[in-house]
Amino acid sequence: MKRIRLLKDWESYKAGALLDVDPTTASEMIDAKTAELYDPEAEAKAQAEAEAQRKAEEEQIRRIVVEAVSDLQKSGNSTPPAKTHERVEDDPKKGFKGLWDFAHAVRTSGLPGGDFDKRLLVVMDKEQREKAPSGMNVGIDSEGGFLVPEEMSAQLMEKTFDEAQMLQRCTRIPMTTQTWKVNAIAETSRADGSRQGGVRVYRRAEAAQYTGSKTAFSQVKLELEKLTGLAYETDEATKWPSPAIEPILQTLFSREFAFTIQEELVRGTGAAQCLGVLNAGCLVTQAAEAAQAASTILAENIIKMWSRMYARSRRNAVWFINQDIEPQLYTMTIAAGTAGILVYMPPGGISGAQYGTIFGRPVIPIEHCETLGTVGDIILADMGEYLYGEEASGMNYATSIHLKFDYGEVAYRWTMWNDGRPWWHTTLTPYKGTSNTQSPFVVLATRA
Repeated sequence: MKRIRLLKDWESYKAGALLDVDPTTASEMIDAKTAELYDPEAEAKAQAEAEAQRKAEEEQIRRIVVEAVSDLQKSGNSTPPAKTHERVEDDPKKGFKGLWDFAHAVRTSGLPGGDFDKRLLVVMDKEQREKAPSGMNVGIDSEGGFLVPEEMSAQLMEKTFDEAQMLQRCTRIPMTTQTWKVNAIAETSRADGSRQGGVRVYRRAEAAQYTGSKTAFSQVKLELEKLTGLAYETDEATKWPSPAIEPILQTLFSREFAFTIQEELVRGTGAAQCLGVLNAGCLVTQAAEAAQAASTILAENIIKMWSRMYARSRRNAVWFINQDIEPQLYTMTIAAGTAGILVYMPPGGISGAQYGTIFGRPVIPIEHCETLGTVGDIILADMGEYLYGEEASGMNYATSIHLKFDYGEVAYRWTMWNDGRPWWHTTLTPYKGTSNTQSPFVVLATRA
């Protein structure tokens, strides 16, 4: 037998799983790039080398910090003693005007001969202040970064969610451990014997034996993975700070985090990233109409997509679209006598709805939807049935003068841990009616 690691989902196994298979199967899967041969010794060696490199970098940074502190002490620049409580501690920004002001304080306090900004003491907690050396204080991590004030970090994360229309509609799970698991009923059909995973009840005659039944369970698992952002600024840019630094840092990085997360919500593979609805096992793909022209969307498509939306999810469902399909939506009608009924109701102007509607549900353009005619150009989704987990502490922000110390650059780093996947594993076959399955996630097949 050969042990392999899956690079893609295979049968009922997810990407990343370790499997023992016969040599022929292993060879075929490796050739197809579905898996790779698992070598525990090579993996252990790589981890050991990475750990050794990390320790070496930390030691180098520690030496740089010690030298910087020593230079400040020799120059007579000392840190004012910490007070028990200052009014600035009650300020969510800890006395800083904004992120640009905070970043400048970190930079100038770390330069030899620079004046230490005592506002940085307030940002640190009591234990850190007591441990703070005289002269420059290098904060909380091995790179000498200072803890960013809470309001600035929260403001960044708030913008991320405001930028992501799908993300803000998910069921969010704050996580304090890397892995979160929850049992769910394995229900794939509403037929007798399948509802609630197999539970049944029976009428019973007097003195007759009870008939037993049991339910089947499945499990939803979220496993946090790291998503990061990093930027550098030169001495010249930080020496004369401008208020423009704050909106640039906040806006650009928050939008990029939002873009990346939302891209994964749509088409993520589920391997070390979120599982997107387009790759989910519970996705319903509504077929195009017979002889339907390429790059079109018809009223019949919309009606049939709506009929495949799980009934309980309709009140929360949203239509996500690529803007390429809007011209067809505006002219789409259902024949009714000599006139017609509009399928798409456009926004109602200044005093009306922000978005147009179909079947009373918002139609929201997002750039992650495919172009007209391709699967994913229109997605009908109840994102409340999508579980999005993130580290409970939210976005982490740190800054350091030491990473690129010899280049005269300051590093700004953002880190978050997250994962996401639909609550449903498969589609649902209704109790009565046709065999058309239902789901909280419905798309339209390619019209080629």
